[in-house]
Amino acid sequence: MATWRPDLLTLRLFVAVCEEASIARAAEREAIVPSAISKRIAEAEEAAGVQLLVRGPRGVRPTAAGTALLHHARQLVRGADKLQAELAEYAQGVRGHVRLFANISSIVEFLPRDLSSFLEHHSTIRVDL
Repeated sequence: MATWRPDLLTLRLFVAVCEEASIARAAEREAIVPSAISKRIAEAEEAAGVQLLVRGPRGVRPTAAGTALLHHARQLVRGADKLQAELAEYAQGVRGHVRLFANISSIVEFLPRDLSSFLEHHSTIRVDL
């Protein structure tokens, strides 16, 4: 058996199918024809060597292996979306990133004024609080 290397589009489509419990509704949501989704999932099942979906007259549901894939696929898709958003910030001119940890009293009492002043002078820095 060859090693399966899932691509992000297949993972995104698989997540949509599981969330919609229907290939047709997932296809509509993702603006792709249902047969393309079916083919990608069938190819993924064959490459992985395991059934990922149980297909029935009322839609689909993930198998145990499909549930495991769904968990990881969601994380990977979220991570890829976050990466894309972060890179887009750099493309728009963001030049840095500051991660700030503080207790609640500091957040309420001191940070609003100080953070506002900082961001006025450093508008290309992204701050995560």
